[in-house]
Amino acid sequence: MTTIKDMATIRLRSDRRLRKANNGEFLVGGSPATLLRLTNAGAARVRSWFGGAPVTASESNIALAARLANAGMAHVEVELERASDPRRYVVVIPVYNDRDGLRATLSAVGDQQRVIVVDNGSDEPVADLSDLVGRDLVEVVRTDEPTGPAAARNAGLRHLSDYLEGEFTTLDAVAFIDAGVEIAGSDLDVLVAQLDDPVSAPVLAVAPRVRSAPRAGAVGAYERHNSPLDLGEDGGLVGPGRPISYVPTACFVVSQAGLDAGRLNGDLFDTNLRFGEDVDYVWRTADAGTIRYVPTIEATHPPRATLAAFVRQRVGYGSAAGPLGERHGEHVTPFRTSPWSAVVCLAAFSGHGLLGIAAVGVSTELVRRRLPDDLEDRARHALRLVGAGHYRSVLALGAAAVRPWWPFTLLLATRAPHAALRLLGVAALRRLVGSRHGNLSMLKPSQLGLGLLDDVSYGLGVWRGCAATRSFRALLPTISGSFRGQ
Repeated sequence: MTTIKDMATIRLRSDRRLRKANNGEFLVGGSPATLLRLTNAGAARVRSWFGGAPVTASESNIALAARLANAGMAHVEVELERASDPRRYVVVIPVYNDRDGLRATLSAVGDQQRVIVVDNGSDEPVADLSDLVGRDLVEVVRTDEPTGPAAARNAGLRHLSDYLEGEFTTLDAVAFIDAGVEIAGSDLDVLVAQLDDPVSAPVLAVAPRVRSAPRAGAVGAYERHNSPLDLGEDGGLVGPGRPISYVPTACFVVSQAGLDAGRLNGDLFDTNLRFGEDVDYVWRTADAGTIRYVPTIEATHPPRATLAAFVRQRVGYGSAAGPLGERHGEHVTPFRTSPWSAVVCLAAFSGHGLLGIAAVGVSTELVRRRLPDDLEDRARHALRLVGAGHYRSVLALGAAAVRPWWPFTLLLATRAPHAALRLLGVAALRRLVGSRHGNLSMLKPSQLGLGLLDDVSYGLGVWRGCAATRSFRALLPTISGSFRGQ
């Protein structure tokens, strides 16, 4: 049988934040910040790969490429040389009272793909949509009442194993796609191909970029650049403590290894979680293999139609923090920083500029001393590493101040209004920087207002989730180191 591996080319793309020194023998970047020393031969291979040459499947090449990918310095791309067989994977689509969304999803996927539609207790059964679900390759399973997205996906998997019987164990993958999400069948083929990446093996799951579809109005414009499902244009490995800590299951492709690694009492997703089941799956399986975010493949989803729906969604997403905090501890922290960056943040928002300058200077010197003596421009690289870390921490504190910590920010405003104003200013800057492509329209009053409503609604959900579980782990900061040398 021809496999995806026989039809693919493996390439390595440099992370946009990676810095090189000594003709490429030192690489500085990744997250946490890392310095990697290469031999002359290794540096030559890396230059060749970053220049577009494929990664040939030798043991030494795979090991070196894996070091770069695991450090966040490079990203693996699996390029299909010819189309794969769409019947090597099955699509599972949960749907609840969204016939139009189901139509859009099925239409985008195409009619060559096997599909399991899980009607999750819709008021009007979708089985009578004969023009769509009457196709030979589409099966429909219905639950008697709404059970939530996690249970619906699990029901689809159970039906799938019965539907395919022994053939289920020979599938390359199962693709979960929410009703209303649109991704072309050809893009799904390419996404499935990413599972056959020997550099990151075993690959448990992959996810594309999920963008909000264009829609008129202030909410539509805001969602286009700030959708909670859109993780941006920088790809990479996914897991707790990484820049990309999770991926949404709105469009999520799981390999056979991922199905095996993610089983929880026989199910793939935790049915006790109404929200956050995607985060839970990623964090539960992080040590068993690799999960990758592939933004070069895009899917779209419809934005929330009303302001009330917008707020309900954000509160719901925030409410997952309490249960996730119970399960995963400090991974749910709203603010992670290093000790020196904590001092810089304290100085920046309290108005003690000299303290901040001193903290930057001391932390830069400490990092410079840890860098190899033969590294060119040690001071410049140290300042870049330290400066980037402090900058990210300041933005992260601004985000925390208007999300889960906004009640404390209100209290601070009554006691130290200048500090509160600085926090709010940084929160606005973070909204501009964090919006996709740094879109200047995010500075419009309507967009800033929606951004504040977004943050406060999410934070309200966090408090509600913490209160429901009586676990406040999701409100606590985490302070740890951030630089490594190899």
